[in-house]
Amino acid sequence: MPVIPPPEHVALCLPDTPVRLQFATDGLLASGLVDGTVATVDATNQRLRAIFRVTSEKPYCRIEAISATRSGSLLAGAAENGRIAVFDLDSGAPVFEHDPGDTLPTTGLAFSRDGQFLAVRRGKDLRLLETQRWGQVWRIGVLAGQGLAVGAGQSFWSDECGVTNRRVNNVDLQGAVQLQWPTAAEILAHSDDGRFLVLGGIDKSEMMCAETGQSVGQFPAARCAAISNTGVWAIGTWQRTILFGRLEAPGEASEFPLVDPDTSRPFPGYALAFDSTGRLAWGAGRHVCLSRGPLPQVGRGVRSIGKVRRYTTV
Repeated sequence: MPVIPPPEHVALCLPDTPVRLQFATDGLLASGLVDGTVATVDATNQRLRAIFRVTSEKPYCRIEAISATRSGSLLAGAAENGRIAVFDLDSGAPVFEHDPGDTLPTTGLAFSRDGQFLAVRRGKDLRLLETQRWGQVWRIGVLAGQGLAVGAGQSFWSDECGVTNRRVNNVDLQGAVQLQWPTAAEILAHSDDGRFLVLGGIDKSEMMCAETGQSVGQFPAARCAAISNTGVWAIGTWQRTILFGRLEAPGEASEFPLVDPDTSRPFPGYALAFDSTGRLAWGAGRHVCLSRGPLPQVGRGVRSIGKVRRYTTV
């Protein structure tokens, strides 16, 4: 498949390798790092703004999950040792900290759209915390998995060899919509309008209709995924490239290589994030790269072949 050059971008050096990315606001990018901290980057002025330490354990425990409220007021981080910390983004002060006292990792965090709840994925448990008093309001045991994402309205999606959608407002919390997937999902992304999900595992990644569970595109295995408000999706592949395409044509994609800015060598991508305008941020080495604008026009690079596990260029 022809590979296009990376989009025009800037590369910002961070204290360590970014493994999780999320825009807290369009101008503020949160980066979960290998050293157990979350760094915030001023994407407009292209500079490091602040560093929040989630865990001080040595050797360092990497950040497994981050989430920010849509208002940009709170930032949560979870470490490989299970520790969770929530910070006020304006003052930098911690507003909630939890140390579980064991080694079970916290692998998923997601604030509800109104910021009133924080969903926490840890081991086989999915828990919901109320953010005014930080009390637990709901807990359910789930199958093994890692990902967690906010869906349309007040709902959370978790990956359980398939995905389960559990709503939190005016709906029975035990109710669920389950979409079956043949293998364990390791990454999960949800479109803002609630129509599409991207799932990824060790053998493939797949775009699905959230309402019906129907597959609308299959691609190679992925490490990370993101879907923008502008209708563009992106996945970071194990082949050290980024595939991207439009939701209106989910079975087609273009591809560009992931390169470490320090060495100019291919580097695996662990994190992706879009801002509301369609700018893409991705991790490469100790850098976070920010496209200067929305991704270029998607070409006909890859076409999915129904349910057949093979891919062809067109």
